[in-house]
Amino acid sequence: MYLAHGYELLCQWVRQPAFLAVAVLLTGCASVGLQSRDQGAYIPVSQRTPTSEIEKGAKIHTELAGAYFADSQIQTAQEEVTVALAYDTSYAPAHSMQGLIYMRLGDLARADASFAKARRLEPRDPNIANNYGWYLCNTGRSQKGFSMVKQALDSPLYQTPVRAIVNIGDCHLHSGDLNQATTSYQRALVLSDNNNVLAHLGLARVDYKRGQYADSLRKSQAMLSKYGASPGVLWQALISARGMQDTNTEMRFAAQLKNRFPRSIEYQWFIQGRKE
Repeated sequence: MYLAHGYELLCQWVRQPAFLAVAVLLTGCASVGLQSRDQGAYIPVSQRTPTSEIEKGAKIHTELAGAYFADSQIQTAQEEVTVALAYDTSYAPAHSMQGLIYMRLGDLARADASFAKARRLEPRDPNIANNYGWYLCNTGRSQKGFSMVKQALDSPLYQTPVRAIVNIGDCHLHSGDLNQATTSYQRALVLSDNNNVLAHLGLARVDYKRGQYADSLRKSQAMLSKYGASPGVLWQALISARGMQDTNTEMRFAAQLKNRFPRSIEYQWFIQGRKE
C-alpha cells in the first residue's frame, strides 16, 4: 500500500511544470504500462513497469531521489537513493542518480564509479547515457559528454528529447561556446512551446557569462514569476544582481533562499561565499 501510494504521489509531483524540465533521469511516470518484455524488444530499465515489490521500491526511491535532487535537497536525495539500492543493488538508474548526487557533493571519484556501474548494468539505456553525458559536461569533459548526450538523443527508445537538447546546450555553455548554447536552448523552447524552465535558465546563464547581468536578472525574474521559486533560479538571480553590484537585490534573493530552501546546495554556496 505504501509503495503504490508513494508512486501515485511521485507521479503527481513530477508532472508539475518546473519539474518536467529537469535534466535528471526520471521517466517512470511517463512510461507506466510499459512491460519489461515486448515480443523480445529491449525496453530501458528506467521505462519498465516494476513487476515486484523489490523493483517497485527501487524505482520509487530512485525517482524520489531525483525529485529531491531537482529541488537541491542533496542530502535527502542521497538518503532516498540509499534506500533504493537497499531494495535492489543492481538497479542501474539508482547508480546513475547516485552519480549525479556525488557530483553535486564534489566527490567525482565516487561519481565516476557510480556511473561506471550504471553503464555496466544497462549499457543500452539512453536515459543513463543522457545523465552521464550531462555529468561529464559539468565536470570538464565536454567532448565525451557531447557524445553520450547525442547517443541518448539519437536513440529511438529515448522519450524526452527536449531534456537532451537542453543538456547539449549545457555542454556548449561549459565548453565556452555561448552561441551554440543559445541555439540549443532556443531549440528546446521551440519544441516545448516556450515552456521549459531549464532552457530559460540556460539563456539567463548565457547572458551572465557574457557579462549582461541586467538581462540575466530580467530573465531570472521572469522565470520566478512564471514557474515560482526554485533554488537554481534564485541563485541565478542572486549572482546576476551581484554582477550589477546591486547589493540590496542580491540580499533579497539570498533571504528567499534562506527562508524557502535552507537545505539547498545553492544556499550553502551563498554561505560559503561562492562567486557563481
